[in-house]
Amino acid sequence: MDKKETNRIFKVTTIFGGVQAVVVLGGLVKSKVAAVFLGPVGVGESSIYNNTVTLLVGLLGLGVGQSAIKFIAQAINPERKKILSRDTRLLSYSLAIIALLLTCLLSPFLSKVQFGDMSHVFGFCLMGAAICFTIVQQGTDSLLRSYKRTKSIAYSSLFNSILNVGVYTLFYVIWGEKVIAVVIMLGAFISMCISAYYSRDIGRLERININNRVLSRMYPIVTLGIMMVIASFMDSFVTNLVVYFIRIKESLNAVGMYQSALSISSMAIGMVYTAIANDYYPSLAESITSKEKQNNLINTQMNVNIHLLGPILLIMIVVADLLIRLFLAEEFLPISGFISWIFFACFCLSFSWCTLYLPLSYGHKKRYLLLTLVNCLIIAICQIPLFYYWGLKGIAIGYFLSKLLYSIVMYVVSYRTYSFQLAKKNIMDYILYSVLFLSLIFLKDEIHIHWGIQSLIALAGCTYSLYVISKSSDVISVVKSKLNRK
Repeated sequence: MDKKETNRIFKVTTIFGGVQAVVVLGGLVKSKVAAVFLGPVGVGESSIYNNTVTLLVGLLGLGVGQSAIKFIAQAINPERKKILSRDTRLLSYSLAIIALLLTCLLSPFLSKVQFGDMSHVFGFCLMGAAICFTIVQQGTDSLLRSYKRTKSIAYSSLFNSILNVGVYTLFYVIWGEKVIAVVIMLGAFISMCISAYYSRDIGRLERININNRVLSRMYPIVTLGIMMVIASFMDSFVTNLVVYFIRIKESLNAVGMYQSALSISSMAIGMVYTAIANDYYPSLAESITSKEKQNNLINTQMNVNIHLLGPILLIMIVVADLLIRLFLAEEFLPISGFISWIFFACFCLSFSWCTLYLPLSYGHKKRYLLLTLVNCLIIAICQIPLFYYWGLKGIAIGYFLSKLLYSIVMYVVSYRTYSFQLAKKNIMDYILYSVLFLSLIFLKDEIHIHWGIQSLIALAGCTYSLYVISKSSDVISVVKSKLNRK
């Protein structure tokens, strides 16, 4: 594993981790503002609007914001890069206009289906504008990610979060639930403007010229994007299926408990996932011309994932009760009995995330879709039966088993199809952390041993990871030098 590459990945992950912390904090503030000034009915209305925007952006955006990254990042010729960047802009603008017109046209139908009356037609017209702005923003974001403009992406996310919190607070405090649709539309507009500002020098459209050559370049971007959209809907379907079974066998209370456990775990993995989506994916797309470079990048990213996520998740298991009280409420404390397995599952994701992007980088659409289907089947087979036997603890164990099995499937596919070889150092680290996780889960959840002993296990993991980080990168020495200057 390359020390220079390790330093770069640590730097990128740290940047996105800091931004993600602000984004999470902003999300908590917005949730609190909505709860106080909108009430349950207003929050429900806002959720319906947001869910509609998410669904239609996925359908009408055709996944261009994700698929374009592969093609632009792989373009070696600078002129080819510029041409593909312009094509991406043109495509996202075209899809955005179509989405706006279709949503406005369907606004009476959407109002009737979602609210049972025609009183929200104008609201859905505003959602059409929000969808339009979001599709444009996804297109411009893909340009930043393709060119690996790390700082621009970070600043864009940071300012977007801060300004959106300001808009939410100002409008909801003054006008309350009357401006829900307006706030969602303004939030999308702000996001689009910020992204457009930071990507203003990439792929400028000097003139609009759509011909057969342009359409032929757009075709692979659209087809890969459609496959990614289908895969996303498959994931959503199986997630909703699991939630449906929880509600049928238990209650809405059980659904809330399960979803809350997932939301707490997402705070830890969001840092790494954001870095992978914004930096690792385009880097991997560039590296596939050389197997050595490809394998080095994947193993280096995995090593960083292990030694960032591992210690954080171990600590979160020890302080799970405190996290539940801090971010949720006392009535959610029962999830501490099974949340440890979800944290362990998140550690397994550090492997599968890295290998999942291989089919996308090679443009293997059908294989990516097939692997998504396999993942959905594994989730259904592991989680639903265990839930019927052991309730929420069973579904948490099933969640862990599904992530573990999917990681094994992804390794087999990556090894046989893409010649990926997992570094021995990473194998040993995965085994070591698996032992630490299982020991901690057994001591905490099964025999309820004192938290002091639990802390020693988490401390052991932290100490080991600090040692590995100091040996494989210059992160520790850089931090020390900056502290000494102060």
